[in-house]
Amino acid sequence: MPAAASATLATFRMDLDREPEQRAVLERVIVPGVANSPGFVSGHWTLDRESSQSFVLLTFESAAHANAMASNVTANAENQRAAGIELVSIQVLEVTATA
Repeated sequence: MPAAASATLATFRMDLDREPEQRAVLERVIVPGVANSPGFVSGHWTLDRESSQSFVLLTFESAAHANAMASNVTANAENQRAAGIELVSIQVLEVTATA
């Protein structure tokens, strides 16, 4: 696996009443689509049930790839809302170490 240079860190507010639908789309559409994105290295989708928030960390080979993903996520806000998901924030960050 190549070392990542940049990452996106996104926070989403989730309607957990729609979790089965969201999980199905995540597994069938989102994860495979992201995994096939240019420069993709790794991805982690997490869920904090207490706050109804999902935190997603995606690493990429370059800042350009991470910025492209951030733009795609932001542009997809309407589809996210239709699935009971609200983008709270997304950042592009420098990866300084991995283990």
